[in-house]
Amino acid sequence: MTWPELRQEPRPQPSLTQRPYLWLQGNWLFLSPEDLTESLRSLARGLPAVIRPPQGRPLSLDALGVDLPGEAGLEEALHSQVASCPGLGQDPTPPELWVQLLGPRGLLNVSPAEGAALLGLPPASFLRNLEALQAWADPPGLFARDLQECLLLQLRRLGRDPSDEATLLREGREDLEGGTLKHFCQVQDWDPGRLEAALAALRRLDPAPGRGLVPTRTVRPELSLLPGSDGSVDCRLLREHQPRVEWASDLPAGETDRRLRELLLHLGLRSRTLVRLGLALAHRQRAFLLDSAAPRAPLGLRTLSDDTGISPSTLSRCLNQTWAQTLRGTLPLAFLLARSPRRRPDLDYDTLEALLRDAQEKGLPDRRVAEALGLPRRTVTYHRLRLGLVPSNRAGTARPGARGPHES
Repeated sequence: MTWPELRQEPRPQPSLTQRPYLWLQGNWLFLSPEDLTESLRSLARGLPAVIRPPQGRPLSLDALGVDLPGEAGLEEALHSQVASCPGLGQDPTPPELWVQLLGPRGLLNVSPAEGAALLGLPPASFLRNLEALQAWADPPGLFARDLQECLLLQLRRLGRDPSDEATLLREGREDLEGGTLKHFCQVQDWDPGRLEAALAALRRLDPAPGRGLVPTRTVRPELSLLPGSDGSVDCRLLREHQPRVEWASDLPAGETDRRLRELLLHLGLRSRTLVRLGLALAHRQRAFLLDSAAPRAPLGLRTLSDDTGISPSTLSRCLNQTWAQTLRGTLPLAFLLARSPRRRPDLDYDTLEALLRDAQEKGLPDRRVAEALGLPRRTVTYHRLRLGLVPSNRAGTARPGARGPHES
């Protein structure tokens, strides 16, 4: 019996010209400029080179007011608290859905009726579970329906209910909002000193308990995607937000020269890849970047991966980490992606929001909007509730227990 000859074919090697990020030491595409500076200093140890940190001033993430996709925030910080809340009992609602009802301050950003509809709970069950979360969550004030309830929850946890400051919140809400505290003092027969003491106690409370759970972050925009003089989007690398490498003019040949050349090559490949990514986004989102009123074009990770030759998983991490200066302010590159419903890949969510607001003004019911857009009715209802749009009498009310669409 003759065995066939076995031949071991050479394994295909990845093309570094197509995927330059494979060259990068320590996943440099995922590093912030500060972390990249530390990585460069570690690699340059023993070399006649000086690593200069970025010179540009960093920007506060809180000041930018942008929600970064994938960024650790309230959902991660409160997941375990909601999951361990004893008052929820046998409620099967996933904890992350409760946290998604909160705004950045830790207060509900929907009405109780809308929250019950989004979670698929009866209104009575929703309110009962909400009160359990308010009593359990730490810091106190989380899951409040408004600022008044947030401060009252904090006073209750401090054992200051009843108290003068609690009375001021309950009985003097209209006077606090209208600036007519003199009228409140006359009705309650308070002297100015008693009022000032109650106000001082309220000022010591936290109107945004959720912000303390998310660490403050600063970011540095590394790309500029601003309108150019010829009507196109000018993609430019911001050198002031990049670490710099300085070295002596007469380097000794040999190992020292080779190490420094490799370091500069990797740094150059990172910059080139970021610019290529910026150019691809500028091409796909040209109208959005040139016109502050234009919506984002539908763009997913798979399409961007085909444009750049970078895997979707690598793109996802890089887009969340890299920031750019745009006509609309400083934004993460991930903001330039625009998801779309599976039934309508040509319709991005920005346009869908505008259409739903227009339908709200015209009093169109969800059924007619869904038929006109070619979407399931539950998809339209879900996004209308997410936007806080309440249907008119002509439009009818949302079906209780409506959940988010499976395809979106």
